Amino acid sequence: MKAKNFTRRKFVGTVSASTLGAVAIGSIPAFGATKTSNKLAILGGNPVRQNKSWPDWPYVDKNVMDSIEKTTQSGIWCRIQSKDGTVPTFEKEYARMMGVTRCVAVGSGTQALHTAVEALGLGPGDEVITSPYTDPGTIAAILSARALPVLADIDRYSFQVDPDDVERRITKNTKAIMPVHMMGQPADLDRFLQIARKYNLFLIEDACQAHFAKFRGKMLGSIGDIGCFSHQSSKVISC
Repeated sequence: MKAKNFTRRKFVGTVSASTLGAVAIGSIPAFGATKTSNKLAILGGNPVRQNKSWPDWPYVDKNVMDSIEKTTQSGIWCRIQSKDGTVPTFEKEYARMMGVTRCVAVGSGTQALHTAVEALGLGPGDEVITSPYTDPGTIAAILSARALPVLADIDRYSFQVDPDDVERRITKNTKAIMPVHMMGQPADLDRFLQIARKYNLFLIEDACQAHFAKFRGKMLGSIGDIGCFSHQSSKVISC
């Protein structure tokens, strides 16, 4: 499709149709892969999952249950009770794995983003530019601090927030940029770092869907002023 004919309506329609098709095909056993690789099950091939149930989600094994039981029985559920408890141990190990000096564990990715906004002193009257293609928690984190989320457009090829449109939306009230690394892919951090320095803005990385992904050899979430992560069951790290 030529760029000049690539309207927003056509873009949304194409993406919606292709996404629906991918989801539908993957969810119907008859259309899945078969043991007879050159013949679909619906055409007489043998279904791969014949007489088998689909995997349960979220996945829980004995190690997970043992860890939960051990932490619960210890009575030490937060960092102030012990320097060697589950929470401070996680914070130290995760910081080490990310290549940063410190990590603070909170209850969710949304709480992490809200904590970042509050820690940077953002509040009423301040604007934070972010992506419209994200979990509602990204927006909620900004609103919870009584700041104003400003939505920039996304790049139609990468689905990451467009740095050029971000720069166009900067005003005297803009205090931070919050790019979202969607689907494990990095936003254009070269440009966002340049923009942040040029306009003296904070750079908050929403890396909730990008655990251990890298940009120029550095972990996503360790490049901006603050990086935020989520370990909720729908995130990549939980799969």
